[in-house]
Amino acid sequence: MDVLLIVQDPLLRDMIAIGLENVPGTAVVAASGPSAIDRARNKKFDVVFVGHDPHEKGPNEENGLDLVARLREFEKEAEAVIVSDTRWMKVLTEKRDRIAPCAFLRTPIQPNEFFRLAVRLRSRRTPAARARSSSSR
Repeated sequence: MDVLLIVQDPLLRDMIAIGLENVPGTAVVAASGPSAIDRARNKKFDVVFVGHDPHEKGPNEENGLDLVARLREFEKEAEAVIVSDTRWMKVLTEKRDRIAPCAFLRTPIQPNEFFRLAVRLRSRRTPAARARSSSSR
């Protein structure tokens, strides 16, 4: 499973990267802002973790929702996981149609919630799971 990690907070980014590296068969690439979109254009990722905190964006950066919307313009199949503080979850849930995430990951991260999500994502990306989903279309 190839994962693109677009999270500005270095501590949060490292926690997610280390957690994902403990899931067998997972390769993690971290990037930020526009360079993350360029990486996604040049390589197909199975899952994209995108951090969303409107207060942490820099002057030339987009928030997580904007990044996912741009990603969806050319990449429809990668699963998007929005990583955000609990206080933003209501707003994010209301915008679910716009961003089409497969999951939300609340911060602070609870290990059991994180690994349950990681295993679920990995099981969706196994060859057998992909074959089942393509045969049902």
